[in-house]
This record gives sequence, C-alpha cells and structure tokens, in this order.
Amino acid sequence: MACYSVRPMDVQKQFLKLVEAKKQKVLEKKEAPLKWEQRLEMAAKAKADSKSKERDELKARKRSRKEQNLESAAGGDDSEERKRRKKHWKHTQ
Repeated sequence: MACYSVRPMDVQKQFLKLVEAKKQKVLEKKEAPLKWEQRLEMAAKAKADSKSKERDELKARKRSRKEQNLESAAGGDDSEERKRRKKHWKHTQ
C-alpha cells in the first residue's frame, strides 16, 4: 500500500467545492442576460417617469398662470383691460 499525503476525504471536499463553483458560474451566466434586461427596463421606466413628472410640472405651472390671470381679470376694471389691448389699425384712423 502506497503512502498518500492527501486523504480521500479531502479530495472529495475539494471536488465538491469545484463542482459548486462551476454551478455558481453557470447560474451567473444564465442570470446575466436577465439582470441586463431588468436594468434596461428600469432605465426606461425611470426615463418615462421623469418625462411624465416634467409634463405634470409644466401643466401645473400653466394652470397656476391661468388661475392668476383669471383672478386678476376678475378683480380689475373692464375699461382698463380695453385700454391695454391694442386697437386694430383701421379703427385708429
């Protein structure tokens, strides 16, 4: 019988570690495209959200301007409003 410096149990443990590492690599390769796709979807969603938020802010600004104009028009005189408007060229002669 030959004298071995490595025990058979140690060899088995090393083999199992190598097999587990190989499984892990295979799983990572399978999951990589899915992760990439998820990243792309998240980026597209974030872009769409930012655009919709920008539109909402723009609508809110327009709405507040309209409300301010309505308030100022309701409180002011009609004669002042008429004076501010430019008269048609034919009517000024």
